[in-house]
Amino acid sequence: MILYGKNGRGDETMMKNNVKKIIKNLQWILNHRLVQGNKLRTIFRYFWFHLTIKKDGIFTYKILNQKLTIRKGHGSQTNYYTYFEDYNEMMFSLHYLNESERFLDVGANVGVYSILVASQKRSEVIAIEPMKKNYDLLVRNIKINNLSEKVIPINIGLGDCDGDLKFKYNGALSGYSNDGGIGEVVKVKKMERIIDFAHLIKVDVEGFEIKVLNGGEKVLNDQRTNALIIEMVSFEEGEKIKNDVLKILTNKKFSPYKYHPIDRSLENLALDNISLPNTLFIRDINLARKKVKAAPKINVFGTDF
Repeated sequence: MILYGKNGRGDETMMKNNVKKIIKNLQWILNHRLVQGNKLRTIFRYFWFHLTIKKDGIFTYKILNQKLTIRKGHGSQTNYYTYFEDYNEMMFSLHYLNESERFLDVGANVGVYSILVASQKRSEVIAIEPMKKNYDLLVRNIKINNLSEKVIPINIGLGDCDGDLKFKYNGALSGYSNDGGIGEVVKVKKMERIIDFAHLIKVDVEGFEIKVLNGGEKVLNDQRTNALIIEMVSFEEGEKIKNDVLKILTNKKFSPYKYHPIDRSLENLALDNISLPNTLFIRDINLARKKVKAAPKINVFGTDF
């Protein structure tokens, strides 16, 4: 028999919703390619992390041979359970880039992509992160991994014009605020004011993708810019944003692909079948296929890819 106090039914509903969320998260995590042989370890890590680390708490873990410091609830923690949260896209980055090339990390958060690319491939990395709390951890991760000569962190946002914009914290979905509420005022610049090209660009900006791409017209037109990873979250306006991203990039001769790290193949995606949250866009597919096939193997937690 269950007795309810003043807020009993509300508390029960909240508890059920939390349980459903945990189950959904665990289902996704346990289906992840990199945890198939380590499911018990993964479950232990998941519950240990959530029971031990408080909300907004600072936590450091290893990813490959690097250290990554995160803030709970603000992104990059899933790598602790799955090893590489964005398995396909992270492996593409590590197979595609080399030491003489440049990687632009837009919406770097605490720098997981930046740290991996700089440490494993020794590529030049420019990491853009507007939110001060995330940026401070990004700088810390660069320093603790001795990557200051490889990674240039910049505490700004990217958009379609120079100016100031208000950003707000919303956990891992922190980003541009247009509701007039409390936020953090951030300097915003056009991408083409920062760089003229990048061999690979990762964009993770929570609904601000169109403005970022429009501010990088010259960068996208440069033929040395051959690949992008666009991370879009599925939300109310996600479909329109996805279609607008497709229009911009297909007009510049980029096509959507999915990367399969095991056989290093690139699967062309139909324009009406773009998956969220991550899509890879490539202009010269022959060049991309040649590069990933020629890349040396990378050992990820005991498995060579």
